[in-house]
Amino acid sequence: VQQSMWDHLNAKTSDLFFIACRKFLKAQAKKIVDNRNLRAKNIEIDDDTDRFGMHLIEFMRLTAEGHFMPMQEMLREQPNNKKSINLLHESVEFLVAVARDTTVLRGMDEDELLMSDSVIDFLVEMLQGPNPGNQEFLGTTLIVDIGKRIMQAKIFKQGHNNSLTVSTIRSSVCQMFSAMMEGPERPSVKLAIAEKLDLDLFKMFVIELERLCTTLEKTMANKLEDEEIRQDATKENANMLSCGYELFCVYQQLATSDETLEKGIIPPTDKEPDTLIYASAYKYLTSKIKRLEFMWCDPLQMDITYFPLCPQSKALTAPSKDRLMDSVDISTADAQKKDFLVKGQALVDEMFYLYKLQQFPPFFYLQAAYPTIRY
Repeated sequence: VQQSMWDHLNAKTSDLFFIACRKFLKAQAKKIVDNRNLRAKNIEIDDDTDRFGMHLIEFMRLTAEGHFMPMQEMLREQPNNKKSINLLHESVEFLVAVARDTTVLRGMDEDELLMSDSVIDFLVEMLQGPNPGNQEFLGTTLIVDIGKRIMQAKIFKQGHNNSLTVSTIRSSVCQMFSAMMEGPERPSVKLAIAEKLDLDLFKMFVIELERLCTTLEKTMANKLEDEEIRQDATKENANMLSCGYELFCVYQQLATSDETLEKGIIPPTDKEPDTLIYASAYKYLTSKIKRLEFMWCDPLQMDITYFPLCPQSKALTAPSKDRLMDSVDISTADAQKKDFLVKGQALVDEMFYLYKLQQFPPFFYLQAAYPTIRY
């Protein structure tokens, strides 16, 4: 379907389609700004039930989903058209209009947040793959400033928006930062991000993340709490942990060429109150993230990749890991790699199976009492 769409738009000039897309994005931004001005004057306005803008953005995102580079490129420029319309630029301009400062973000209307999140999701899809042209273009825009603003601003306001939606858009922003850094490092993109994402932002967000996630985990564990509230808390917690993971990865990449940042991320050893608060938050975040180091090519060099711990990891036992290490064939380097992959997959399957069984209360109690029963 994506290829058919691309073929159709390239079969002849498609100026009208892209002009219409730009027109609707501008109209949506104007409507949001106009509605804000009316609310500021205490003029009652009906709830906006028109979702065409969101549907349009989602349609554009889906045309390029799965890293479909031909459409990623075409949404930025159309060489066959009389006039090229850069829909990435129009998306950034939309965000500039509706999220221009922290005052506007504070208490932003729920629908405005959802629309902004859709636009950021679209930009994430345009970057992933990676797409070097889109990375370099967005690195020249105000998108990093806007993303930083969304991360810093106190957006949640009771009666205006939901904390779950706020966590969703922040998760999307962090995915966007990560997608901009994806693949080979492009100096212009890295510089654009490094100028805005300073150490203070990282520390502030990690401290906030620990505070919020700790509260959410208590709500999730409270069996007396309303089920819907617990489900929302679970989703919000997952969004915040996703933020932490993506932001951590971005800062680790930035730290490879910034020694001061690399040292600053690791908490110092003094006992100052601020240091202790950050050290606790840093420990909390890193307990949710693991790293994998692997050697490759000749001469050998090490690559590091980070990944978030999945809930199923709780079912991975030490004896299972020991059995895996003891059983891997290490007679040759090639055999070791292949055998580890096969047996490692079997261990992961076992971990997921045990986790699923643990959701059945009788099995959970039986497993907990197993040492006593065995004795």
